[in-house]
Amino acid sequence: MEEIVSESHTKNPKRFWAYIKIKGQEMMGVAPLKNSDGFLRSDKESKASVLNHQFSSVFTRESDGQLPDKGPSPYPTMPNITVCERGVQKLLQNLNCHKVSGPDELPHQILHTAAEELLPIR
Repeated sequence: MEEIVSESHTKNPKRFWAYIKIKGQEMMGVAPLKNSDGFLRSDKESKASVLNHQFSSVFTRESDGQLPDKGPSPYPTMPNITVCERGVQKLLQNLNCHKVSGPDELPHQILHTAAEELLPIR
């Protein structure tokens, strides 16, 4: 602390103000909460239960019966999608290698590099 507050704060004020900013923060956590009976709860488990009850109360419970028939759709049906090798190759070669992998967890670099080998669709 002596290093930060000494006369070097004039030479490197960024370090000094970073220290002040860190010291000004407090770890408060979640304040005590009232449950549905009006009692104040402060332990972790009770607060989690109160929040869970509050959040789940906004959702509607649907019956498990049949869905209602909405009749015919007012929208036209979508035409079939055609996938061609050239389009797939273009998409694979334009992948941004610096982005996070998708749900398949394949790195984009591998897909980008092996685009031509992966291309033949059978």
